[in-house]
Amino acid sequence: MDFHENMTTEEIANKIFCDDIKPAKSIQLIYPEANVKEIFQQLMVIFTIGMKIYHGDKYGNVDLSQVSDNQFKRIMQYFASFGIKLICEIRQNSENEEYIKHIDESSRIPPLESKNNNNNNKKQNEENLNDYFLTLKTEYLIYKVSFDFI
Repeated sequence: MDFHENMTTEEIANKIFCDDIKPAKSIQLIYPEANVKEIFQQLMVIFTIGMKIYHGDKYGNVDLSQVSDNQFKRIMQYFASFGIKLICEIRQNSENEEYIKHIDESSRIPPLESKNNNNNNKKQNEENLNDYFLTLKTEYLIYKVSFDFI
């Protein structure tokens, strides 16, 4: 897949998601001057566009509660094609935030940072990509989306 230096993140995302899924690590995305937070932000843009392409209504709105595990896994395969592991945890939107599932299927499930109400959260004093996450809340569920390098 050919990317040009002057392509925007939105153009790159559209090109990736409008094509077939490629093998893991077969697409090289380079953000040479970007720090970890900026990489996270660009990955969130790519995630949002991919979700809108595959699961958005005619206005681009995505109802996360209607996206199946297999549909999430398809988006994960796209991310794997450029060397990124997409992680999604789903919990009930309640006081105890009961764990429902971890679509990534990792063996360890870290707790949500429930005391921090920011949508873009980061653990203190760390600069790893998987320390950044976005929390999306619906009436009944909380989705925690994060990334890591494969």
